[in-house]
Amino acid sequence: MFPLTSIAAPERISLNDASVEELASLLYLTRDMAREIVARRERLGPYQSLQELREIKSIPEAKIDRIALYLEL
Repeated sequence: MFPLTSIAAPERISLNDASVEELASLLYLTRDMAREIVARRERLGPYQSLQELREIKSIPEAKIDRIALYLEL
């Protein structure tokens, strides 16, 4: 058995710069969710907080914390 000495942090994608395709590549996001994220950004401007993902109705509340692990502002 090999002990874990460190855990690699997941690569993060910029919520304010990523394309629909980049966002849809994340484990917990569908293409429709990614489209809504980008549409909201184009309509209202850059995200100020990852918590603003809660405004996207197609993203289940229970998954937002997991999705946020893969995103940055």
